[in-house]
Amino acid sequence: MTFLYYVLICIVHIISLPFLCLLSFKQKYNRSIPFRFIFPLNHSKEHYDIWLHACSVGEVKSLQKLIESIPLDKSLFISVITQTGFNQAKKLYSNRLNTTIQYLPFETFIPFVSPSCNKLFVFEAELWLMLFVHAKNKGAVTKLINARISTRSFKRYLRFKFFYKHILKYIDFVLSQSDNDSNRLKILGANNVETLGNIKITNKIQVNKNYDKPKRLIIVAASTHEGEEDIILKSFKKVNQLWNMSNNKDSMQCKYECNQWINNKYNSKRIEKDNSNVLFVIVPRHPERFDEVYDICNKYFTTIRFSSFKSKSKIKLDNIKEKILLVDSMGELINFYAISDIVILGGAFAMLGGHNPLEVAHFDNVLISGTNIFNQKALFSYVYNYYLINQDDLYKIIISYKELYLSAINEEFSNNIIEKILN
Repeated sequence: MTFLYYVLICIVHIISLPFLCLLSFKQKYNRSIPFRFIFPLNHSKEHYDIWLHACSVGEVKSLQKLIESIPLDKSLFISVITQTGFNQAKKLYSNRLNTTIQYLPFETFIPFVSPSCNKLFVFEAELWLMLFVHAKNKGAVTKLINARISTRSFKRYLRFKFFYKHILKYIDFVLSQSDNDSNRLKILGANNVETLGNIKITNKIQVNKNYDKPKRLIIVAASTHEGEEDIILKSFKKVNQLWNMSNNKDSMQCKYECNQWINNKYNSKRIEKDNSNVLFVIVPRHPERFDEVYDICNKYFTTIRFSSFKSKSKIKLDNIKEKILLVDSMGELINFYAISDIVILGGAFAMLGGHNPLEVAHFDNVLISGTNIFNQKALFSYVYNYYLINQDDLYKIIISYKELYLSAINEEFSNNIIEKILN
């Protein structure tokens, strides 16, 4: 099957080359496509103690604690898929000794240009057949770490079970995020499967800039995707109208799903600020949408762009007169989590699977998200006090914000995760 697969992807690769060449002129792909599909760098004569492969920015950041735990005398090869992931890896790990960071070449190139290694750790669902075949042929121990298969995608995997079973036979150990993930992987044919938990909980969460905590109520819509800004802004508009009419006396109730795992250590914390001068903050997920989202925001409220402030280190959110602040600068989301009161986490009102709630919960905010968190259920299981609601109830839960508990992280789950991966 491996030979047939390789022949097929060679044909697909050749046919796709003209399109890939055109796509490489786009700024988003002008480095990743050439290095992956056209002129990959040759590392075939190199050998590393550990090869770590991840896909994009979130996965690369998730490896931080793991990489810090690898002794500096161990050589490390880090491969990525996306251009943003490569930039993030360079930013975080380029100063580490004995470390090489590179794009993962497309599978047709892997047997000819990829290095050998003692151990191959592949992150989450990066099931590239030729990557595992190459590593096993060179004598490596292979692990799929932080493995996950969402409920939504499992049906698709089952349709090609014969193929994934073939890939999984080249994987020595599978360390999954949850029992559900373990069961799905076993059904697909994985061996030596163990539920370990999500490695993201091991990462240090730190701001890169310290902004003053505003006195006014700050509501952040974070990592929003196309279609979600309209959903959230409509709710903001209705909330603003109701607050103006009720003068903060109206406390509407709504139905929402809540994590009932609440203990006495956390269940007493709530927001005490009033809503007389609320500031809504929008942080789109993708930078190429900043201009588009700015236009959308202006249809609902007066909006100011974060990039318009000359001295961001001295920014005073209490002095902003506009109703919406659009954060149109990369790397600022974590800093706004630190000074917000309520976070509405995107990616789950659209059918995208949600985003990482741990960064939000670290700063003791009220955490609200949509119900479509199928890619992040394991991470949400580490969080005390979160609220998953549908878009029609979003304005209602914001109205009753003083009744909601602040989120927090249950950090006990992080024990032994790193040790088990490296062993």
